[in-house]
Amino acid sequence: METLSTWSDCVRGIRAYANQSPWHYDNIPVCPTAPPFDCPNGNCATRAIERAERLLGERRATDQQRLRALARLVHFIGDIHQPLHASDNGDRGGNDVRVSLLGETQYQTSDGARRPNNLHGVWDGPLFRAALAQDGRVMIDSDIALHAGAYAQDGARTWAAESNRVAVDFIYARWPEPLQCGQAPASPVVIDQAYIDAASPIVREQVAKAAVRLAWVLNRALR
Repeated sequence: METLSTWSDCVRGIRAYANQSPWHYDNIPVCPTAPPFDCPNGNCATRAIERAERLLGERRATDQQRLRALARLVHFIGDIHQPLHASDNGDRGGNDVRVSLLGETQYQTSDGARRPNNLHGVWDGPLFRAALAQDGRVMIDSDIALHAGAYAQDGARTWAAESNRVAVDFIYARWPEPLQCGQAPASPVVIDQAYIDAASPIVREQVAKAAVRLAWVLNRALR
């Protein structure tokens, strides 16, 4: 399952899979005056999840087709619970928004290069790791035990709308200046320890929801 979870990212650079790049996100606007969300030709995460569930449950499909469907479900259900995979303000889901993370505006890549911190990357990595540090995993297990029944309902489009609400109410609300529709802030978003502490329970809840909903979808597709 762990290996499957990264397959959809691993193939993004392969030409045969180039059309699947939009399947990782829903560009749901955070600005109330922006045009409503559109998923052109089904090329977005929520529709990709729906297709993958149908294919996984199709017993006449080949093993390879169903295995790829399983890999997509694992990855895209995780993606859609990261709020910036379900939100956009003309900034590529926060990829174009600069960040000062604990005073650092850059991070070091595995090959030693220095790259600017951006909002999407910080929510993908440092905030996720901070939320799971210490007793974070125990807290997620407890959340699942208490709320699994409530989480295991609705479908991908509702889950994406829920993630978008997190982005609107928390991420895009903590701007260094008033939110401008379709425009990244001129100043970096400051992510200090207070921000990390406030974001951690949100991240843990999103992880718990994604885990429960993945299990629920797999049970439904494979029954």
